[in-house]
Amino acid sequence: MSGLASSDPISYPLDLETYDNLRDPLVSIPRILVLVLVPPNVNEWLSQSHRELVMSHCAYWLSLKGAAESSNTTTQTVHLPKNNVFNPAALQVMMSNTSNGLDLS
Repeated sequence: MSGLASSDPISYPLDLETYDNLRDPLVSIPRILVLVLVPPNVNEWLSQSHRELVMSHCAYWLSLKGAAESSNTTTQTVHLPKNNVFNPAALQVMMSNTSNGLDLS
């Protein structure tokens, strides 16, 4: 995944079923794509104890709600801005926006 991490935005191909599922404008509970970048050595990714779960590297999120229908036949590439870091603060904003009837994007 190191090639993905070097670009901004990060381009990521989704199968069309997943893309269509995430872009559905009629869902009542928002859906987001979370892309977790995992280091080449997966043993360096997570450390866990009874006190904490620590995930190394980064995750990025994207809301595709209302995105255009794809004319592709197998995949649709989506673009995750690097400023969409998936962290506790971002999750709190998403939850607040959702509870206030606002879009996530």
